Amino acid sequence: MKPTEIKTEIGRSEATHRQSSRSALWRNMLAAMRPLHWIKNIFVLVPLLFSASEWTSVQIVYISAAFGLFCLAASAVYLFNDVVDREEDARHPSKQLRPITRGLVSVHDALFMATILAFASIGGAYALAPALAYVIAGYVALNIGYTWFLKRWVIVDAVVIALGFVIRIWAGAAAVNIPTGTWMLVTTFFLSALIAFSKRRYEIVYDGTEAFHTRGYTPYLLDMLILLSAASVIGSYVFYILARGTWQHEYIILSTVLVVFYGTMRYIYVIHRNEERLDHTRLILSDRPLMAAVILWTALMMVAIHRVALPIGL
Repeated sequence: MKPTEIKTEIGRSEATHRQSSRSALWRNMLAAMRPLHWIKNIFVLVPLLFSASEWTSVQIVYISAAFGLFCLAASAVYLFNDVVDREEDARHPSKQLRPITRGLVSVHDALFMATILAFASIGGAYALAPALAYVIAGYVALNIGYTWFLKRWVIVDAVVIALGFVIRIWAGAAAVNIPTGTWMLVTTFFLSALIAFSKRRYEIVYDGTEAFHTRGYTPYLLDMLILLSAASVIGSYVFYILARGTWQHEYIILSTVLVVFYGTMRYIYVIHRNEERLDHTRLILSDRPLMAAVILWTALMMVAIHRVALPIGL
């Protein structure tokens, strides 16, 4: 092989290697952004979904954009959190597999991407609706505080997580200029607190004594907090239904209380029977009865809120 041919072959090999490295970096960066967790941002859609008024095409576009922007903000928070916690995560059974913890994504690249995502989400939100930008900025600021110190405080950490879901609803409301009911926000808060305490329980039961000491919880305390949150979810949901006044399909709306009760109890059952030790999000999504309850509840609420005509006359 001639020298020129050797140089050409080496050049091609280096170019292929660089391209492969860039592809791997983007794959790992996407994984670090946790796209599976974007499902949490579905709460952004709640104000429009549960609005009794007829939807407009503009509202659908705006709230879809708000959902996308919130996904960017959430990913910025995830990247920042993983950078700050990378040493602690390295000793964690499952978090040690995260791209930043493994060194597959550098601290510099992660912080750079987090900054871009944060500014892009806030800037895009301001162009869409200034109020939405303030809400997303508040969400980012709250989670930076959570990453730095709030997550070290018992109970406060769960409150901050729960507020994050309430903020998601505010974001959707700000995007389409629809008021949110007080009891809807209260129910969302207690539901999110239930999930947060359940995640803490997972850390203690399945992740060992280190999580036990760093979080400051005990299994018994968390079981009590989970039961209290579950009861609060059901109670506040009943108040939400009563606060809306008269419903066209009263029997349907009353049946949703049973679905909520079952779904809440099923959730508690699932988190106590996590034999495969799945990640909390995967655990919920993999339980078919729980997902069926969520889908059934959503369908019943859509019928009741939007006054869909039923042939059976309920």
